[in-house]
Amino acid sequence: AYRKRFSARPVRERTALWGTDGAAEELPRFDWHELVHSDVQSGVRASLFSAVDAHGAATVTNVPVSEEATQCAIETLGVIRNTQWGTLWSFGPDLAHGDTAYTNERLAAHTDGTYFSQSPRLQCFHALRANVEGGETLLVDGFAAAARVRSQNPHLFHLLSQHPIRCHYDDDTDAYETVEPVLRLSQNGDELVQIRFNNDDRSPLDLDEPLLSEFEDAYMSLAREIRRPEAERWVKLEPGTLLIIDNWRVLHGRSAFAGSDRLMCGAYVSHDDYMSRRHIALHRALADQ
Repeated sequence: AYRKRFSARPVRERTALWGTDGAAEELPRFDWHELVHSDVQSGVRASLFSAVDAHGAATVTNVPVSEEATQCAIETLGVIRNTQWGTLWSFGPDLAHGDTAYTNERLAAHTDGTYFSQSPRLQCFHALRANVEGGETLLVDGFAAAARVRSQNPHLFHLLSQHPIRCHYDDDTDAYETVEPVLRLSQNGDELVQIRFNNDDRSPLDLDEPLLSEFEDAYMSLAREIRRPEAERWVKLEPGTLLIIDNWRVLHGRSAFAGSDRLMCGAYVSHDDYMSRRHIALHRALADQ
């Protein structure tokens, strides 16, 4: 056994739910040069972590338009997670991997990696090329949608948090499956910790009646809240701007687009690595005050 260097975790920034008037507010912005050329003692990283805590998303501007520069920014937030997509991945409308992300079709709001036992915590996107019509990025605050369900019908919220469902991914080389609730609560049940919502990865529900009908009502109630126009925040990603999303809270999607000259790159950061970097950065910032 040994004594921890940091005796307590920093206070978490208060969550600012959005989805009505807040949807029009601009996401917090940070400069790439200040971020990547700062050290762990810098308040820049702490401010970025606090912004993601509060809003569930943030942007980094003035990013050199390259995969290398994108990787440098993401690695300030944690170790890049290696998945079946690789580490730093890029994608365009080339139908690769048999995944809808690799098309020009509309993508409904969803979270990624619902088939992993630990879904990626951060998802980061940078448009290296965006010479198409359409293709705007959709963001929805899943915590705000779940809060509306909870206030309208606590029983439906309870069903989504207490009854796990199966999600899966499989191709010629990989097969992943997990059984987890749509809404994961803290150990004391007071706080929403994570939302898992992806119809493309969800397996058929294997619940018995009458629970099946009740659960379907609960799931559709959450889906309606996610799809409300007032809940949608649309972002036009341009070369030079990195979008950082808390994948445990914020759902993302995309409008359809016309054209093929669109190339996105990005990466995932795991929950453990993100919390480690966040922990150190916020403690350093507190020590400097």
